[in-house]
Amino acid sequence: MKKTIMIILFLAGILYPLTAGETSYSLAIDWQLSVQGGIEHRFNDSIGIEGSLGASLTGLIAAECYLLYDASLLPDPWFDMFLIGIPNFFLVPTFEGAMLSLGGAAEAGRMLGDTLALSLRAGAGFPIFFEGGGVTVRDTNFPLGIWPEVSILLSFR
Repeated sequence: MKKTIMIILFLAGILYPLTAGETSYSLAIDWQLSVQGGIEHRFNDSIGIEGSLGASLTGLIAAECYLLYDASLLPDPWFDMFLIGIPNFFLVPTFEGAMLSLGGAAEAGRMLGDTLALSLRAGAGFPIFFEGGGVTVRDTNFPLGIWPEVSILLSFR
């Protein structure tokens, strides 16, 4: 895990100066009782990337990663975005199992000032489980076999 975090930080350190744009930070709480700290980088007014890392109250390591498109369909001070990527990634701290979902989400929120925003994100992904040394696709007991994602985010721009 330490190697993975170091690789992510190393790549971010190399790629960040190569990109122009705006960076913001967020704190998210989702329906699975995880708290995640995140970073979002906008390459221009519409396109960017977002990633976060945290932990759930059940003891799992939680993460997500998205490519985002700011649709700007709502009037100021409201905003909306469409995201595609990994809405859910959970890892057992002993590395005995993990779950990754591939999908997307929509986010809508409101600026609460010049630098603070509050938003709600909802989406879903197709879950893939890694356990017992292999990849497993199993029933999730959710409609259509997808894994939901609902988060409340507080962002500092």
